[in-house]
Amino acid sequence: MKTIWLSLFLIVFTHQVCAYDFKDNGIFYNVFSYGIDEETGEMNGFLEVTFDEEVQGVYPIVSYYAGDVVIPDSVCYQGDKYPVKRIGAFAFSSCPDLISVSLPQTITEIREGAFNGCENLTSIFIPRSVITLAEEIFIYCPHLDFISVEDGNPIYDSREGCNAVIETATNTLLIGSNNTFIPNTVTAIGHAAMDNKSFVELKIPDSVVEIGESSFFDCEKLQRIEIPNSVISIGDGAFTWCPSLVSVISHIEEPTEILESSWFESDDIPDYWGNVTLYVPKGTRELYKSTKGWNVFLNIVEMDVEPTKILQLETESEGESIIFGLDGKRRSNPHKGLNIMKGKKFMVK
Repeated sequence: MKTIWLSLFLIVFTHQVCAYDFKDNGIFYNVFSYGIDEETGEMNGFLEVTFDEEVQGVYPIVSYYAGDVVIPDSVCYQGDKYPVKRIGAFAFSSCPDLISVSLPQTITEIREGAFNGCENLTSIFIPRSVITLAEEIFIYCPHLDFISVEDGNPIYDSREGCNAVIETATNTLLIGSNNTFIPNTVTAIGHAAMDNKSFVELKIPDSVVEIGESSFFDCEKLQRIEIPNSVISIGDGAFTWCPSLVSVISHIEEPTEILESSWFESDDIPDYWGNVTLYVPKGTRELYKSTKGWNVFLNIVEMDVEPTKILQLETESEGESIIFGLDGKRRSNPHKGLNIMKGKKFMVK
């Protein structure tokens, strides 16, 4: 999955290369001009922030932008003043030294890949003027700790200080950060919304019905995730490349078929998979074992304790060899029969 994504990124990116029209104060722009307004006598048009194709046109990409970048609300070009309205496709992509970007109230659109691969980008504030956000604009931003939408935006919001971008009309979480919490009004987690973030555990609220494709892709530190009974769809690659994963706690009482590749690439079972335990509602273990996509788990344990207790026991046991029975209860010593330690079953005769 990771190799495929990088290849696709290269293909898409190399076809997006185009010349910039001018540079002002270290920022590259394209001009979209529509002639003189007959009533005002002013030039109709706007500016798009773009990149220096001489720098970014070859892969691997080393970009021009660095530090804290401030985008002005307007810039003069050839004697005419233009508002800055758009962040262009891949404008800031792969800027390893970019820390933050300040966007003006004139920005209405952020196009695809705009901040992809900005590995040290820590924060961004989306003004109320932005009404169009493309998909995959913050792919591989592992240090993004803060993202928020200004109050009054008609399309997007960051309700309850959730540190995320939510599409208001659909209640879909589109973009997350390392400090995101998911409000209980969110019904879907969007495509690649939380990819490559550094949280260790996450409880998805019972308002969520859909977990989108690649939504938690490459979350290398993710150890535990709790899925509510409300979820009816888990997309391809949703939890792929999560090598620290230890526990998946599912409250789904009637699991439906999902793709094996929701958890890992279907042709390549990762080494860590034997350490992952799927906890399921009491009485549903056989159902999970016979359901496609769920039956890939080697360790399926029915919950006989509260999920919070499972997490507490696992957290307290970090670094220790804690033993569990098939009922999910902790054991001080191995019992006769099957036991579970560090996600693996072993038999005592």
